Parts: sequence; C-alpha cells; structure tokens
Amino acid sequence: MKNKDQLNLCFRLVQYCLPNLRLRNQFIIIVAVFVMLIVAIFALWNLAHQSILNNLFLAESDILHDTQSKIRISFMLNNYKSYFYQIFALNGNALISFHRLYLRTKKEIMKSSLEIDERFQMEYEGMIQIPEPLRILNEYGSNISNSFMCYSNTSAYNNPLTEEQRIGIKLQEQIQAYGQILYQGSLIMQSNIYSYIDLQKINNLYPCVNRGKGIYTYAPEKRDWYKTLKQTYFNTTKYDSYTFKFTAPYLLFTYQTIGLSMTLPIVDENVKFVGGVSSTFLGSKLVQYLSNNETGFQLIYLVSEDGTLIMHPFTVKVEQLPLYIFNESYTGFNLTDWDEIKKSDGISSCQTFKIRTTLKCRYNSVTQQEMIVSIENLIEYKMYLIMQQIIKDNKQVIKQ
Repeated sequence: MKNKDQLNLCFRLVQYCLPNLRLRNQFIIIVAVFVMLIVAIFALWNLAHQSILNNLFLAESDILHDTQSKIRISFMLNNYKSYFYQIFALNGNALISFHRLYLRTKKEIMKSSLEIDERFQMEYEGMIQIPEPLRILNEYGSNISNSFMCYSNTSAYNNPLTEEQRIGIKLQEQIQAYGQILYQGSLIMQSNIYSYIDLQKINNLYPCVNRGKGIYTYAPEKRDWYKTLKQTYFNTTKYDSYTFKFTAPYLLFTYQTIGLSMTLPIVDENVKFVGGVSSTFLGSKLVQYLSNNETGFQLIYLVSEDGTLIMHPFTVKVEQLPLYIFNESYTGFNLTDWDEIKKSDGISSCQTFKIRTTLKCRYNSVTQQEMIVSIENLIEYKMYLIMQQIIKDNKQVIKQ
C-alpha cells in the first residue's frame, strides 16, 4: 500500500511540474525517458541472450566432452579387449596343440616298440635335482629348467610292467619335448603349462620345476585347474568342440602367488575323457603390464560375472580368496557400486562431477576421489574388463 502511494505521488508531481516547464525542457525530459527505456530494453535483451547462449555453449561443451571421452574410452576398451582376446586365443591354441600332439604321439607309440630305455627318462619334477647347466633359479626361489617338460607318474608300477604302463612311460619320453614347442612365456603372459593324463597317471609341467617332497602330496585331481576342466567335460551334453574354461583365482604351487588357469579337457578318438591341460596366468603381472602403458587409466581389473577379481594389482593371501570387486576395503567400491557399474544406464554417485554426460562416475572410497568407470563385457569368456580414471586426468587427456 505504501509503495502504491509513493507511485501516485510521483505521478502527481510529474503532472504538476511538467506542464509548467518550458517546451524545450519538456522535450529533453521526454527524450531522456525514451532513451533510458530503450537502453533498459537492450540491456535486458542482452542479458537474456547471454544467458541463453551460455546455456547452449555449456550444453554443447558437455556434449563435446562426453563425445570425445566416449570415443577415447571406447578406443582404449577395444584395444584392451583385443589384447585379452589375443592372449586368450594364443594360450588356447597352445592347449589345443598339446591335445593334438598327445593323441598323435600315442597313436605313433602304439605302432612302435614299447621297449623302455632309461636314458630317455627325465624325472626331475620331484626329488631328483635338475642337473647343471639345465637348472636356473627363478625369481620365486624355485629350481626350474626351460630345457624340457618334466613329469612324474602317480601310480605304482607292476613288475613286470603292464602294456598300459609301458605306453605311459613311452609317452613321458615324448611329452618332455612339448614344452619348448608350446610355451611362449611373457609374450602371451603364460606362466606354466600343466597337464595330467588320468589313464596313464602322467603329471607334466613346463617350465620344469623341482617340487621336492611336495611331489608326494601334489594330486592333480584335487587342483582347481583339473577339477574345472573335468567339470567342463562332464557338464557338456555333447562334447564336440574344444571347450575352454577359466578357473577362479587360486594359489599357484610353483610361484606361491595368486593366479588363474585356462583349461581344456583332453579326449581320445572316441571323445572319452582321458585328462586335461592348462595354461596359467599371473594376473598381477598382466595388470601391471597394462597399467605401465601411457593410457591415463589408474586401475584395470578383469572380473568374473559374479564379481570375483580375476586380475588385479592387489597383494592378497590365499585365505583372502575369493576377492570381489565390491570388497570396498580393497577396491573402494561396494555392492551398490558394482550393480550400477554393470548397468548400461547406471546412476552416478559423484557430487562434484557436474558435467552432463553419459559417462559413469562413481566415488572411490579408497582413493577418496571421483572416478570415471568404464566396463566392457568379454562375453566369450564370461568376464568384464573394468578401467578407472580420475576425473581431472580424463579432462586433461581430452584437452590434449
């Protein structure tokens, strides 16, 4: 009410004063008022226009950042995906080659003499020391040899030997040469090749390792890699193709560290199960190799469908297995984070990352930073490839 009275008072003053002014002064005042109105209109127009442009530019900037980020991340994910597929395929080829060599070798042995020659026996996997200069000391303190694939036989021989036992011994003589043919080591992140032929009870290992007294307690049938491939065979309704399967992470006897194995059942000409072969990876070394490249990604994981960390940079003990990606004390992510990361439209848990984007942003409680999280489904191997990047690093890389 007070404001209305003041306005009425102003109008009365104008009505009283304006007619009493000279015509020239009246004209100046009227022109000044019109100029002020025009300036005010243009000012308001510019402010509105600037506000609209700012919003448009901000939206376009966010879209541009989002597009460039997705292109770059997609490029890196595809590179890593191709890298893993290449490693898995090459290791798989080595297992298939072992399978074929075994069948071919046995077929040839059956055609030839089964006379045993002690000079060809190289039983160094157990208590018998690997001789110089074939023996080297690996980084984990084990006596190993890259010169041959050593073996042990877990059965008690009859006296005289049965035909099947003679076949097994002759097979051992030939299998010892397989290792150097199939093993590619760090080129394909291969740590060991294991095999076990159940029919002849032959246990093979390359590189050859002196297990010492451990040979008496080592039972392939109880090891994860062998149980996995055996389960693969007997759970397959019609076994008509080479079927690989990865184990869960486990403690490797040879290195006393955590690894996992790619496994393949071995069958005879009648597709009857006779044993299996596996190629072992040290997950920490593979992740370390990838992380050392200039990619901008701080953390790289290989995760199973249930969230088990298969390859990761953490040092864990066997009693801490299995380690899951939602183990927040290690990864910084909880179960809710894991569920949202897997979703194509997962929500963000970041508070300061305000860019309008389809990138997934999750707060990492270990690094105490907001992280861009990218995920790629390796469908053929039932795994996820997950990469994390600090937001500021993502912005810096995009600017470059």
